[in-house]
Amino acid sequence: MIGVGMLELGRMAFDSLLHDKHPTVTATMAGVMVLTLIINLIVTRVERHYGEKYKSALLLADAKHTLSDVFVSIAVLVSIGLVALGFPRADGLIALCVMVFVAWVAYGIVRQAVGILSDTARLDPAQVSQHTLAVSGVRSCRAVRSRGMEDSVYVDLKIEVDPQLTTAQAHEVADRVEETLHGAYPQVVDVVVHVEPAGHR
Repeated sequence: MIGVGMLELGRMAFDSLLHDKHPTVTATMAGVMVLTLIINLIVTRVERHYGEKYKSALLLADAKHTLSDVFVSIAVLVSIGLVALGFPRADGLIALCVMVFVAWVAYGIVRQAVGILSDTARLDPAQVSQHTLAVSGVRSCRAVRSRGMEDSVYVDLKIEVDPQLTTAQAHEVADRVEETLHGAYPQVVDVVVHVEPAGHR
């Protein structure tokens, strides 16, 4: 939807520059844009707050989208001012700048969404294994997987321990692995450790 809006904005910008089509500036228009700017600022702050609180990719993405609307509103106000001062082509030029900005925001949202939907690895498996193998009692580490958002990562992995350990002792090793990874990666919110006896496949 952002992409469609961007294309329509580009079409209108070229109409303004090439066909000399310019808007008629009114005080009502400026007032509406100021009100829109204030509302979008409030919405952006609320969405970002709850997006970070609940680790919601949807709310954080929409917060970015709404923030882009804030900058667009500012650009429109500047355009209205320049047109009122006798520079009608400023409307088309600023519209092109807004189109580029909106395209960049859309790219960022899509890139983040694709990473989540395609289950992109968020952490280097070799590095995670290195941290895990440094934990006392871990004989090997494999099948390291990480997913989620950049600031909200979920990790699961398999470790091998001495087969002579009791269940409680093996559980303690797994707990130390979790603590180590949480300490090494602040963005990790959950670690699932699968414990197996050494030599078992």
